[in-house]
Order: sequence, then C-alpha cells, then structure tokens
Amino acid sequence: MMIINNKIKEYRKKHQLTQRELAEKVGVTERTIISLEKGRYKPSIVLAYKLVQFFETDIETLFCLNEYVKNEQAQGRNAYNSFCDSISHTALRINL
Repeated sequence: MMIINNKIKEYRKKHQLTQRELAEKVGVTERTIISLEKGRYKPSIVLAYKLVQFFETDIETLFCLNEYVKNEQAQGRNAYNSFCDSISHTALRINL
C-alpha cells in the first residue's frame, strides 16, 4: 500500500481543532481523520477537496504532492498516474 504523506494534523493543530471537530466540519468520522493523519487511508477526491477548502490551502501543499512527484520521478514512474491510481474511489457520504 502506497502512503501519501500529508499535513492534515499540522493544519488541524494550527486551527486548534480536535480530530472529532475536524471530522464534523468535513462530514466524516473521527476514525477517518485519525487514519488520514497516520497515512493509513487515502481520501476520495471529494474529501481531499473539502479539506483543502476548509484549510484554505491547495492540494499540493496539504498532501505534499511536490515531494511525492519527486519521489515517483526518481523511481522512474509517472507520478500523475500513480497518484490517480492511489486515491480511493470509494464513495463517501459527503455533501458539497
């Protein structure tokens, strides 16, 4: 399983939120936030979007994508395809 590093915990703490509070604000369970912060869960595109909107940042920063692309290129892989393949396509019950 490929892990995509992220700064969710860092941003959550900057906003002085608990995992539960962040979960409520983006419409997921506390367990989902915990798993995201530990790199055990890959968010759907919808959840990633909700998080970047809430934190007023961009997806590249929140999910360390510049770092990810460098690592993929160093290993001779197409970073875009690898990233798209890695994102969970499981539908979440999130309302935009």
